Amino acid sequence: MFRDWGRGNDFKWFCVAPYFYNAMAIRDKVQRGQLMTAEIIDRGLLNIVRGNDTAILDLNIKQLQSGRDSKGVPLSPPYAPSTVSLKKFKNLPYDRVTLFQEGDFYRGFYLEAINWPLVIDSSDRKTGKLVERYGAPIFGLDRESLRELNSVHIKSEFVRFIREFLQL
Repeated sequence: MFRDWGRGNDFKWFCVAPYFYNAMAIRDKVQRGQLMTAEIIDRGLLNIVRGNDTAILDLNIKQLQSGRDSKGVPLSPPYAPSTVSLKKFKNLPYDRVTLFQEGDFYRGFYLEAINWPLVIDSSDRKTGKLVERYGAPIFGLDRESLRELNSVHIKSEFVRFIREFLQL
């Protein structure tokens, strides 16, 4: 009685069709995945980074405010006694080097995200002197800041980018 249902191969097709359509969908996703080159990933990631430039700069400034450079090392040399006196007078932190006096250096921060590697810099006129005294690592993110950036800002947007590209 059961074998008369659908006459011939209709029953087989009925059982196999959902798997066939799933296999075709999977094949399409694999083909899209093969189109995803390193260049496409780089371009997508750069766009995500550009969209998070404020967060990146804020994290760099937060590091400096806590007295750390991009290697996680305390900023040195310490302030001169005259700078410590001035900072005490202005009620600013003086127990660590923060590179903050009036705020011009921090306000001048910008991110160049044209290609890799990214460049963080400041347009403030004192930038050259500060880099000379404290080193280039005043610009950039340490491991802790990179973890925060990736977990809070980059990861979810990158996953969304990949899903959209693969049409998942």
